[in-house]
Amino acid sequence: MSSQLKLVAAATGGNPGAQLVLAERLAHEGEGEAAIVWLARAAGTGHAESFALFGVWQLLGYNIERNVDEGLERLAIAARSGEDRAAAFLANAHASGLAGATDWTRALDWLVEAARMGNARALVQVALLQSAGTAHPHRAALLHAAFHAGFDAASTMAAASPAPSHPIAPAALPWPELRAGIDISSLLASAPAAEIHFESPWIATRRAAVSEDICRYLIAIAAPRLEPAMVNVPGQGQGAHQMRSNSFMTIGPAYGDLLIQVLNARLACMTSTPVECQEDSNVLRYLSGESYDDHYDFFDPAAPDFRDEIARNGQRVATALVYLNSGYEGGATEFPNLGWQFRGNRGDVIAWRNVKPDGSPDPRTLHAGRPPLSGEKWILSKWIRSRPRAAPIIAAIPRTR
Repeated sequence: MSSQLKLVAAATGGNPGAQLVLAERLAHEGEGEAAIVWLARAAGTGHAESFALFGVWQLLGYNIERNVDEGLERLAIAARSGEDRAAAFLANAHASGLAGATDWTRALDWLVEAARMGNARALVQVALLQSAGTAHPHRAALLHAAFHAGFDAASTMAAASPAPSHPIAPAALPWPELRAGIDISSLLASAPAAEIHFESPWIATRRAAVSEDICRYLIAIAAPRLEPAMVNVPGQGQGAHQMRSNSFMTIGPAYGDLLIQVLNARLACMTSTPVECQEDSNVLRYLSGESYDDHYDFFDPAAPDFRDEIARNGQRVATALVYLNSGYEGGATEFPNLGWQFRGNRGDVIAWRNVKPDGSPDPRTLHAGRPPLSGEKWILSKWIRSRPRAAPIIAAIPRTR
């Protein structure tokens, strides 16, 4: 009997774990109606992971009509029953606006609860969000706990801090103290002064605008999920193209977290744009010799497909790039029509406007990601639209595992 037939047999026999796996597989194959039937059966047995995932799908409107209130309620029930990933998703939902108006207090409460239950990514986030930074007395314990919970990159982040003499269980850490140690106002407000390189088109940079820890964290969560990068081609949609040879990973609504939402809020402040107008972030990796040749980030309204996209979701009016690492040769972001280029180091940010004051595309913003001559380059790319996105765009299956 094939593995697929065994899975169907187990699901039909009432195994909720098999029903969950089958639901996810069907969703991946585009069989949304069948997927939600199996997921509902698994959730109906009280299977915590399935119950939580059903809430995620409701909240996002994925394979089922969107119902924010019911989705949040399901996730809260799952979290209170010990499902740490439900608590982590609730933190992201309240920080990102998926749950309605952004509520940092609720978001942080759920993040700390997820970390207390041992969620690996939540443990790292609580460590990196502490106002005391690398000097925090419990930083090493948090990061080592995250490493033992499966977040391998946490060991690198913890290298600067002495390892605890013996492993500390997450539940034994002083969570009220750790919750009080996160100053969200300071995290959202802090941004170095910009250096304006051009007034028209507006191009500005900020040195050391993002902490080294956050840069390493973004690389760590993206590295296992990289795919060949694509471009938008009029009349063809997205696809591979010889002009772009790097890899990328999109941090969609199902894979975001509170730390990423803090970064999004700071980028909105740096670009003087509403955070609601941001597209999902893309983490990009350029190996030696890989590049993204001369291109524009705006949509050309002369192309019918792009004109329709502008009408539906707005123009891409601005771009921000966060440089996530140093230690490579070459790899500059070049603006050939301006005769200017910028090569950032870890934590630096460059931002520019893609359109003129009247909203029309500005051809002077032609730019390229030149290839590293040695080493590899990592950046986070953020496109910003002219108006808020009406609903979350699900680019990948929102998995719980």
